[in-house]
Amino acid sequence: MKKLMQKLMKILEKNRINIIILIIIILNIYYYDPNIKYAEELDIPAGIGYDFQTKIDDIRYYRIPISTYIFNPNGTTTSTIHEGKGETLLKTRQYRQRKSNRKFLLGNEKVYLISEKSAYDGINEITNLLFFNPLSNSRAFTLVCGGDPRDILSYKVQGYPNSADYIYGLMQNSPQYNFFPTKAYTTNINYYQLKTEGKNLVLPYIEKTKNGIEITGMALFKGDKMEKKIDVNEMQSLNRLREDKTKGIISIEKDYKNFAEMDCYIKRKVECYKEKGKYRFVIKLDIKGDMINCKSCRDELCNQEEKDGVVKKFEQKIYKESYKFINKMQNEYKIDALGLGNVAAAKYGRNTGVDWDKIVSDSEIELDINMRLIRGGRGTF
Repeated sequence: MKKLMQKLMKILEKNRINIIILIIIILNIYYYDPNIKYAEELDIPAGIGYDFQTKIDDIRYYRIPISTYIFNPNGTTTSTIHEGKGETLLKTRQYRQRKSNRKFLLGNEKVYLISEKSAYDGINEITNLLFFNPLSNSRAFTLVCGGDPRDILSYKVQGYPNSADYIYGLMQNSPQYNFFPTKAYTTNINYYQLKTEGKNLVLPYIEKTKNGIEITGMALFKGDKMEKKIDVNEMQSLNRLREDKTKGIISIEKDYKNFAEMDCYIKRKVECYKEKGKYRFVIKLDIKGDMINCKSCRDELCNQEEKDGVVKKFEQKIYKESYKFINKMQNEYKIDALGLGNVAAAKYGRNTGVDWDKIVSDSEIELDINMRLIRGGRGTF
């Protein structure tokens, strides 16, 4: 038996290369799938739009434009738009495939663009379809867009194969200077916010302007329906009050000769109290700032007392902008855009049937800011 094993080992050692090749051939034959295609033979989406129109027969028709990559023989990548139409979201797939000679491969898309009209009508169906589809990309960003999503997806951006890649980069880098959260607006997070008590969804709002595609504000939702679009200034106040661990620039200026700018890192915490049946919320902002530009306060940064005075000016600006937004949110929008109801529900009980939008609108909201200047501007002294 021992001699037989030794003889077998010698045979295997002499023919090991042939054996490896044989194994590879067997595995290829066993796992061969005729449905596997080259990238050039696939419709790989970069961005997907959602819109609808109601015709004379009073039937709603969904319009789903999809920007797909085209891999050219010379190694370059371009894109084209395929649009599906139908009475339901799934019927649009049938319509689209009848006009495409390639297999559609979902899962690599980077952005979902929802038209403003669709957002006002409600995004529950769209969000559910994306969340429960295992092939869709759960890390793709969802945004509300002004106008027709097809126009946004068709827009040519220099240096990019399509506008969807540009928008994806726009969202990835948005947390740097505008207090956007680092993890937000993806399918999973949107679904959980829609289903979580005391939270309302917010989504970035993009438009095609004379300067190109840019974020022009934020869409506020109540339930699954969009209620209001706010501008960039209110968006920054919203992000500071709503999100934790954000980063951005705060400026104070009287004129072009007297201004100061601080690069800030903000941590946010919320406390909730219930007194005589009425709720009181305290939003605590811990702000660390680096003075990056200070044309009017060079001398003031030289001693501690005057430095504290500069920080006080920044605090006053944040207080003023924040309370202005809170006042509009409570009295005009009447939406809990800050997620305060979720804090109250976690502390005092969920599923009690209360309307947190109404509760928060009628509650007292206080702001407590602790701001510290970590470093002065280089070249200031």
